[in-house]
Amino acid sequence: MTEFARDEWRSPDPDPFWRLSSDRREPWLRAYLGNGLLTTQVVSEGGLASSQSARQPLRLLAGLYDRAPDREVEHPAPVPGWRGLRLTVGTRTLIPEEAGQYRQEMLLYHGVIETTHIWSLPEGAITAVTVQAVPRQEERLILTRLTLVADMPCTVTVTAEPDLETQPAPRVLSSGVSGARAWIRAQTHERRIEVVVAALLLNEDDLGSRETMGAALTLYLIPKQSHTITWLAAAHDGRSAADPLEAALTDLARAAAIGPARLLARHVLAWHELWRSDIQIEGDPEVQRFVRAGLFALLCSLRAGVPVSIAPMGLSGMGYNGHIFWDADTWMFPPILLTYPHLAREMVTYRQDRLAPARARARAEGYTGAMFPWESGTDGTEVTPSSIARTGLKEHHITACVALAQWQYYLATGDRSWLADRAWPVLRDAAEFWVSRVIHTERGYEIRDVIAADEYAEDVDNDAFTNAAARAALLAAVNAARLLERPAPDSWQEIADQLMLPRDGDLVLEFDHYDGRVIKQADVELLTFPLEYPLSQACIGRNLDAYRKVTDPDGPAMSRCISAIVAAQLGRRDMALGLFAGCYEPNLWGPFYSLAETPTNAEVNFLTGVGGALQSLVFGFAGIRLHDAALALDPFLPTGWHALRFSRLWWRGAPFALHILPGDRAEYVAVEADVPFALTLRRWRPGPEPLTVEVWVEPDASCEIEAVGWRVERIESDKHRWHVWPPASEPIDPFLRLRLMMRTEDGRAYGLDLEQRVRDGDDRLDR
Repeated sequence: MTEFARDEWRSPDPDPFWRLSSDRREPWLRAYLGNGLLTTQVVSEGGLASSQSARQPLRLLAGLYDRAPDREVEHPAPVPGWRGLRLTVGTRTLIPEEAGQYRQEMLLYHGVIETTHIWSLPEGAITAVTVQAVPRQEERLILTRLTLVADMPCTVTVTAEPDLETQPAPRVLSSGVSGARAWIRAQTHERRIEVVVAALLLNEDDLGSRETMGAALTLYLIPKQSHTITWLAAAHDGRSAADPLEAALTDLARAAAIGPARLLARHVLAWHELWRSDIQIEGDPEVQRFVRAGLFALLCSLRAGVPVSIAPMGLSGMGYNGHIFWDADTWMFPPILLTYPHLAREMVTYRQDRLAPARARARAEGYTGAMFPWESGTDGTEVTPSSIARTGLKEHHITACVALAQWQYYLATGDRSWLADRAWPVLRDAAEFWVSRVIHTERGYEIRDVIAADEYAEDVDNDAFTNAAARAALLAAVNAARLLERPAPDSWQEIADQLMLPRDGDLVLEFDHYDGRVIKQADVELLTFPLEYPLSQACIGRNLDAYRKVTDPDGPAMSRCISAIVAAQLGRRDMALGLFAGCYEPNLWGPFYSLAETPTNAEVNFLTGVGGALQSLVFGFAGIRLHDAALALDPFLPTGWHALRFSRLWWRGAPFALHILPGDRAEYVAVEADVPFALTLRRWRPGPEPLTVEVWVEPDASCEIEAVGWRVERIESDKHRWHVWPPASEPIDPFLRLRLMMRTEDGRAYGLDLEQRVRDGDDRLDR
């Protein structure tokens, strides 16, 4: 293929696993690009117009919903625009599907898609390369840069083909040309929000060109010389601007003044900054590619300053009507919280901003506090379709999931002002909901007649996850009240202590009278993670063994992620890796490692499953747990992996790197800290050997270690190495608290509280 001169935005990838490519056109698969506010699907034509009239990319704006006349519930409102660029040489149209050579690459590190078409004509070859981006540093721009080169002199006309009007797109009101700029005005059906897209073609090579009306440009190609043009589109709507057309035209003028090359360069730098929180898997290239592709897809649907949450398919398409489920709070939020806390904050803000409708819903259903909807959209009212309306009526664990995400954000950030001002009303009202939802019987407190997290189980009593999640939400409210010195009713603690959990010996039953039937997705295993419900090691192991065998193999991707985390906690190395592989390998589609919801459907870009897989890495193999004022670690390196590295995580406002190394060692490295240091500890379980802790710190710094309830013994006087010996009797607490204190000669000081898991279960509290 023809080589083109490198632009200033191009730079080498840090390693070979940043590029995903295909030499085959795969029209059924649509990747997507986004900046967290505006997204566009990328079809195999890569910015060129398909010959198939039905093929056009979908563009979405975060939080912009509509309800078309033929739809029962609201859904994302597709943004109008242009299907792609059509190339005409004389009277001949260059049809993308007829190109003799083809290649499409997703450059994850740069945040762009590059597509190459080569047509072999009787008079010579013509090559077209498109580079597509949704500039990360911008809010409402889409950029397609087209470079053409021909073996012979020829005239090429480039024309932007407008979208075909299809449901459920907003109705087009008008379109036209303003100078060299084309525009389309539309309006959503239900709320009548004006949506405007304006665009222009920029010629980056003045030689031998002339501009025509708005969406067309004619180029005179000189043999063997490349010619580059850029198609810029700007999208605004009535929520962002009083005059969306004027706002879009202003964006275009500003972008044209900056220039496409600089726009791309700044976009790439913005993605490079995001990738400072890379996750590196050494020893398994396929996992590496999947993890980066999944993280990229998540980031395309998140943006600072845009208080929206993530639908199961993000902003990639219309799946699940773009509604917000527990998928966001329970599956996608936790890994984003530790890698990009500023983006995770927007997800919990989405729920806070919709507390009033949740309160109204609780009152309407006869409860107190707040009852969050199973499916949420624009304003937080219930928008579950009637075909599955019973989930909206009975899948009540969503209210606990919302509250727990709020509490997790506080645990990770330590932001007490945020807890008081923003999260406390959610935690308080969620607790009050559960007070009104439970009933008191001779068995304790019960929650009857729900749809379980395992949605095959309908109309059941005392679903294990629902009850345990309600307990966790009540305890979060109790702890928040204590921290904030707010009043907390005694009933919160009492109900949490006495909430019923069905049991059969060491096995937690999924619900009352559970009979071993097939389950759709994880339920009981969620008690071990993320809820950390106090169970014995024997109970945790039996739950894992029992429920992984009856989980539907055609169920959603995320269940095996939780099983992998539990297996890692139990030290089952091969099982943990196999379960992790099972959460994504059967569900991968296409060259860009898009994850489908199940092995048998093509609902791709299933970000819920991506979030679950990332949790397997963060909370399974790294063994991280979020505790009040302490970050817990439990390193576990899968067989065949050389290292698992998190280049930047965040804890209590400070960035750190974490490396899981052979020998199940965790290396915690302070970055951007006044006192740089690295702490290494090994995974420990009860036995004759002590826990070993080693610290690298500046030569002039002193360092001390404290271990609550354990004996600390320095190994060598000239190094910062310690043995930490357990009490004479086997430790009964699941975690050991370590306190690291360092001080330099010039007065700089640093303290860190970490926890190390030393038991798999907690027999004292198991009941």
